Amino acid sequence: MDKKNIIKKIVWFLGINFVLTYGLSLVVFLQGGLGKSPLQTIIMFIPLISAFFVQKVIAKEPLFKGGKLGFRIGKPLYLLIAPLITLIILVVIYITTILLNPDLLVNKQILIENISKANIPLGNIPLFGSILIIFALNLIVAPIINLPILLGEEVGWRGFLYPNLVALFKKAGLVIGGIIWGLWHLPMILMGLNYPSNPILGILFMIIFCISWGIILQYFYRKSKSIFSVGLAHGIMNWAGTTVMLFLVVKDKMNMFLEGPTGIIGLFIVSIIAVYCYLKYPVNQ
Repeated sequence: MDKKNIIKKIVWFLGINFVLTYGLSLVVFLQGGLGKSPLQTIIMFIPLISAFFVQKVIAKEPLFKGGKLGFRIGKPLYLLIAPLITLIILVVIYITTILLNPDLLVNKQILIENISKANIPLGNIPLFGSILIIFALNLIVAPIINLPILLGEEVGWRGFLYPNLVALFKKAGLVIGGIIWGLWHLPMILMGLNYPSNPILGILFMIIFCISWGIILQYFYRKSKSIFSVGLAHGIMNWAGTTVMLFLVVKDKMNMFLEGPTGIIGLFIVSIIAVYCYLKYPVNQ
């Protein structure tokens, strides 16, 4: 496909995606902000809707035929590899965080209280067993159940935008895609997502986060040739952090700009892996 058509697809996608996202985010804000409006879930589907529209109406290309937009199993092993590597990265980040600040780790009494608040019928299962069950539910069952929602983002970014950016800018497209993905989160960040204490600085951190994780996820997508593998990996990103924050750390003591996946510690670790994936990214395959 020539550059003119690629640019046309990218411009249309970004226009539709950002207008709808920012517009709906304004409605969410007026309804009370994140956690108060049922419309915030719809925002997750806007990248997919935008990609479908551009692919079918503007580019007049098939949506699914031939594995378009990643709708294929691809290399089945990556359905396990992608989320597993993502989990390992997050485990390393949280272990590093807790080693540097042991006060973040909850004591046994608080852990029991956190489990009881979850209202999960665990019966007389020992504490360690309860934690294993909770993590199994959140890291295996939750990403699978929520895969349709996760694909709402991943089809748009990894399946549509990133491949077009790479076709236009080669590997630099991976960085450009991360910046765009980060700016797409801007309304949510301003409403308190991840960095409620300083949303303005949070926008910069989110862009760095999205550049690094975007490269890693796109590497998974390019190697697996399947949008489902990165959808599951994205699910691990969301649910691993949520589970740790709910049960294992004292959230009020965590500095989101320094500790955890969204802070300097996490961004440093992920950036190293992102550089490796960037260098190894198979542009011409």
